[in-house]
Amino acid sequence: YINIAAVYKESGDYQTALKYYYFALKLLEKNQSNKCIDVYNSIATIYQELGEYKKAEIIYKKFF
Repeated sequence: YINIAAVYKESGDYQTALKYYYFALKLLEKNQSNKCIDVYNSIATIYQELGEYKKAEIIYKKFF
């Protein structure tokens, strides 16, 4: 799902990309995967691109 999300992100379809990133995140969090950080970063980047800076900031702060 991460790769599918990346394709949508690159094509500019951010809403669909977010849907796939959140789905991947849900699966990864179950398994406590370290890839969650990468997915959170991708989600925050999309929010930045959309001009939703507060949402991006909240997600970025999860890393601290």
